[in-house]
Amino acid sequence: MTDDEAGGTMLDLAVVDLDMLESALEDRSYESTWFLDRQTGEVIYRPDDLAGEFEEEMEDRDLVVIEADDPHAAYRDMADFVAGIADERTRELLTVAIQGPGAFRRFKDTLYRYPDLWDEFSGIRRVAERRRAIEWLRDNELVADADADAALAEL
Repeated sequence: MTDDEAGGTMLDLAVVDLDMLESALEDRSYESTWFLDRQTGEVIYRPDDLAGEFEEEMEDRDLVVIEADDPHAAYRDMADFVAGIADERTRELLTVAIQGPGAFRRFKDTLYRYPDLWDEFSGIRRVAERRRAIEWLRDNELVADADADAALAEL
């Protein structure tokens, strides 16, 4: 924990499991709830059917509910990636793949045929997810702006 300029207590970005936070922000199921402990930075997954079992354990904790992020963000990641592909034929194939229902599956199936592009997209997507996690922490005033800005600049 660190103190910010206004005297509040902030989490040290290093204590937050950003991989788990990314998973929480991507989870759009209606069968679970994710929390972040303001004191420890722990990201907690709780299946909703077990909510009663967790109630006592969680009542003394300072928790923030983690809501899934913008469902269109992952689509924008794909669309931006496709727009930047130099090879016209490959770009056209992937442009068609991301249209309409089932876009994510078709995109992955098509992209899988191009291992170099698969690796490139995986790296770009990973950075985008990490950025969204850090921005979520900053937007919810859980980490200092300066720490978030420094982490984002490193990405």
